[in-house]
Amino acid sequence: MAKKIVKKKAAITAKSTVISKLKSIKGIGPKVAEKIWSIYGKKCISQIAADPEAASRKINGLSLELAKEITSLITIDEGGTNLVNNYTTPWEELCEQRRKAQRVLEFHIQDIATRPGVTGAHIGLKRIEGEIVKPEKYCIRIHVRKKFPKHHPRYSECFPSQIDGVDVDILERSYRSAAASDVVNPLMGGAGIAETGRAADFGTLGGIVYSGNRERYITNQHVAGNSGSVIVQPPSGNAGTLPGNIGTVLSSLRNTILDCAIIQPDPARKNQFGILGLPPGQPPQNAIFAYNKLTFIDEHSTKAFKIGAATGFNPIRVGTVKNVNTFVEIDNIFMSRQIVVDSDDETEIIEGGDSGSLLLVESATPNGYFVVGLVHAETNKRQSIVATHFDEIINEFGVSVLPF
Repeated sequence: MAKKIVKKKAAITAKSTVISKLKSIKGIGPKVAEKIWSIYGKKCISQIAADPEAASRKINGLSLELAKEITSLITIDEGGTNLVNNYTTPWEELCEQRRKAQRVLEFHIQDIATRPGVTGAHIGLKRIEGEIVKPEKYCIRIHVRKKFPKHHPRYSECFPSQIDGVDVDILERSYRSAAASDVVNPLMGGAGIAETGRAADFGTLGGIVYSGNRERYITNQHVAGNSGSVIVQPPSGNAGTLPGNIGTVLSSLRNTILDCAIIQPDPARKNQFGILGLPPGQPPQNAIFAYNKLTFIDEHSTKAFKIGAATGFNPIRVGTVKNVNTFVEIDNIFMSRQIVVDSDDETEIIEGGDSGSLLLVESATPNGYFVVGLVHAETNKRQSIVATHFDEIINEFGVSVLPF
């Protein structure tokens, strides 16, 4: 009971702090501030700064000019890093650059995607030989299988240095689906699973999610297959004295936004809420899991990780969020709005078999973790994780991280 009271007081304090910040902007009164909080929650300032036009359309009384002014409130991110002091370019100018670059990329993405050798694109800070250029400037970073030197006969096919006034950077990067596992009992997130008869194409059980108060398992469509497919753990289906079958696919989808399958558990196989390598989840109340959405404020600063069947959890391989709105080409599908997490030291952080794992970030709560995405792919060098924003899963399948 005491813990609940402390958490409630902390939530009330966070709300009053954010609303006070919002009301400090001339033209935003208590009613509009309350409406902003009710729609976006405690990350409302960073989410509005990421897309002020959408916010102004959604909230009565919030003009586009006021929404853009909210950007000036972002001085310290959720992790305590002073964002303004990290850059030599004025913060408001950087935010406006990023919004313009994103509009240009979205306008031209179909043309970019159909060019030979293109594997993706995202908005990022301009770099020369891997180092961020000072003063900082946002640009369109186009991913290709191979860069051509200036003397190459096909150099004329390369992209211009600017598109509609926005600088263009080119980087070599390709992607592929991240498609040995012991028996896990009770069954938890991070276990190796496969569709019956497809042990070689094993992936990862992300964990337990909920449809209302009913338990469901989550993984990728390219791991579990289509509706009606029977899923086994371990991938061989040989669980000794335990039932090998763990459930049946209820629904699945792989399109230009997500790669996901929802599985109805077989009650004959015992499970436990949580993820291998982390403290047991709720119940019991040891590790706290909740949903959160990454925004551009998390780029280049927020640490993220997954626990997959191939890489395991000893050690847990952590990377940094590189981009939260990337276009990538995977198995001839050009996907948009993807999260990319890069290795911090150029070591491998993902392997084939990790597909289906949940992308996590630590929260400020002890043993607290936010579910932010569903992992489904890797770069060809295994140094980057590709994941779908978890809100896309929520919107498509109606599932949640916790029961309700």
